[in-house]
Amino acid sequence: MPDIRLAQTSDGTGPPKWWPLVGALFRTHIEPQMLDAIRCATNDGAILGHAQFREYIEAALQRRVTRLAHGGDRRSEVFQSFKESQ
Repeated sequence: MPDIRLAQTSDGTGPPKWWPLVGALFRTHIEPQMLDAIRCATNDGAILGHAQFREYIEAALQRRVTRLAHGGDRRSEVFQSFKESQ
């Protein structure tokens, strides 16, 4: 059973002031491309936004929020020297 208190003001007399904003999310049309971008970012645990926004979030969290490149040339001298140092 959902907690009805979440949908009421602190004194219990009615919905909170932010309640109309929640309904507005579902009344607006969102382009399929934007929905796909939101889904991908959510599934990957990634930040959705411009590079400047991602940099701001990285600074605030003090951790990387973007993925590093995968793979690489395993035959290269750089990779071999890194592998040996591990």
